[in-house]
Amino acid sequence: MMSEFNPIPTPEIEVTLESLPEIRQGIGQMREQKGKEEETLAEITRVLPKAIALGPNEHVVHLYWESHLVNQHLIMFELEKPDEERDVNVMDKALKEMEKASLAADEYITTHNLANFKKESHRFLGKVADYKGDYPLAQRHYEEMAKLYEEIGHPRRLEAYAVLARVLIMQGRITEGIDLGRQTYQDFDQSKDGIDLRNEDFSTWAVWKSGAATHVAQSLLTTGEATFFKETIIDWLLDAKKIVEDPRNSYRIRVGEIESLLERIQAL
Repeated sequence: MMSEFNPIPTPEIEVTLESLPEIRQGIGQMREQKGKEEETLAEITRVLPKAIALGPNEHVVHLYWESHLVNQHLIMFELEKPDEERDVNVMDKALKEMEKASLAADEYITTHNLANFKKESHRFLGKVADYKGDYPLAQRHYEEMAKLYEEIGHPRRLEAYAVLARVLIMQGRITEGIDLGRQTYQDFDQSKDGIDLRNEDFSTWAVWKSGAATHVAQSLLTTGEATFFKETIIDWLLDAKKIVEDPRNSYRIRVGEIESLLERIQAL
């Protein structure tokens, strides 16, 4: 009689300042796998208090932000569904967790004088305001993020302009938002920092560049303006889809997002 097979569990990595980079890398990889949200959040819950206990360190900030990102994905997955199939309770809970994590990270940054992380904190705080529908506040965060990254010549300024395009459209500034999104999309290929990012980290470049298209498409759908730009947006999204389907891109979640947007816009 054959004995029952019991898989050997993967041992937990002890949380130390030396091991946290490896732990964070594992969390980031899990975060990008659809269906592993609960597992990822459980690992963050295990690691975060131990990281805090090690004394002030930047890993704590990143762990809070990982929690934000996982919950953001939960909202994104619901938004990919038809309106009548969306689980509002899941979305509300995820948004509350996003806000909790982002505020905790920002407070930790301030308390421990980790000023270099303030630039990126605006991204997370802006995203929460965006999802809550406070577009003027989201705009202020995104503009501050763009300004701070412009000052140091960092390609994250392009990510800031991509999300800024969305909130401009959500405030009725349609042409201005579309123009900013298109210019940002082109800058990922034409600006020095955009080209350098593509050469150094293709996956990040792919997800940020494609985001310029998805943010505009999402906002046009939400505002009811997509019909007027249907063919342009479809072509744009198809181009973005090629980028995220490139084998060099390890962030695959964006593929499903683009496919959902294409389906909704093509049905108009």
